[in-house]
Amino acid sequence: MRDAVQESGQGREKPDFRHEALLYTDTDQLQASVSEFIREGLCAEESVLVAVRADTEELLRADLGAEADAVRFLELNGVGRNPARIIPMLRSWLEEQAGRRLCRGVCEPMAPDRDTSELAEYRRHESLLNLAFVGLPAWRLLCPYDVTELDHGDIASVLGDHSVVAGATNPDYRPPSPATVLAGTLPTPPRAHHQVPFDMESISSVRTLVASEASRAGLTEDGVQDLVLATHEVMVNSIDHGGGKGVLLLWRDPKGFVCEVRDSGVLPDPLAGRRKPTTKQRRGRGLWIVNQVCDLVQLRSSPATGTVVRVMVFP
Repeated sequence: MRDAVQESGQGREKPDFRHEALLYTDTDQLQASVSEFIREGLCAEESVLVAVRADTEELLRADLGAEADAVRFLELNGVGRNPARIIPMLRSWLEEQAGRRLCRGVCEPMAPDRDTSELAEYRRHESLLNLAFVGLPAWRLLCPYDVTELDHGDIASVLGDHSVVAGATNPDYRPPSPATVLAGTLPTPPRAHHQVPFDMESISSVRTLVASEASRAGLTEDGVQDLVLATHEVMVNSIDHGGGKGVLLLWRDPKGFVCEVRDSGVLPDPLAGRRKPTTKQRRGRGLWIVNQVCDLVQLRSSPATGTVVRVMVFP
């Protein structure tokens, strides 16, 4: 499935990972275009994965009929609630198919019920996809976008992250730089927040504070435990890699409870936390754990700003 068509004006082969965008305006176009993409794969005896919203899955199943039985469907609100879990899910599926079949997938990256912070992380996820499959066997991923739900900035972001749009090479595609893909800043925390410095000696008392404030904010017992675990893992990373200390901020959000850890270190790996650790791996599990237990994780890191990890757990 290696595509030897030359990229526009560059004289290079397309990358093994073909990241495609479908910009649609109504459900009829969505149904017809995605069903055609799926059928093309099935006719070529490829493995096909579809991770979309429940309403989109219903549309596709209605059009595909019995052919849907040959497709692996995943409901994205479950596996992809935290967008940092999507790349590991895709990699695991690809590993299952390794050596047996060529592959293609459909992944619906955004939904109208996402807030600004969630949409920002879905956009960052789309950029990271272009780094996550370098050197792996060739495959195709189609990402449908409802343009009626996007503003001009969103559309520009989609075009910058996808090498193929509407089946053709996209001249607006901008490959991400591993050195800068995590750069940038997060929105300023609200005035009503706690701010606590920490180091190895104080980390236990800070965990107690997180548990108390999260419980007062209405998180369930499981939610409190998840948030404490995630915050602990990020603080330990700060102590180990960020100069031995950091600062914790915590506050209530309309969707849940937020903890933010800041330190002076720089994260060198933009895909940290998005690769499933091996059973023999003793270190490097912290951000993976954080992504598994939190509903949203936002990470920014650069030499100019240090590292900021903001985690949220919903009630």
